[in-house]
Amino acid sequence: MSKKGVYPIKFEAYHTNYSSNVATLQTPFIITIIDPCDEPVSVTTSSLTDQEYTITANAATYTVPVYTADPSWCAITYTYTITNSAGN
Repeated sequence: MSKKGVYPIKFEAYHTNYSSNVATLQTPFIITIIDPCDEPVSVTTSSLTDQEYTITANAATYTVPVYTADPSWCAITYTYTITNSAGN
């Protein structure tokens, strides 16, 4: 669950031995929580190696080199699309 958002904070303070001596913040202050991984996140690509495959050959695998996100703790989701299925 995402915690990002804008939160108005208002508080009341007192000492347990002197509960009638109360200080209350009349005007709330605002705390804004953001997700540093929301766009834009900088992504540094790795070089991909051209691949060749004959459809009647045994299965071939290709491991996509790791990309690097900045900030580094942001997750990267990899997807791919074949844009030209003519074999070129």
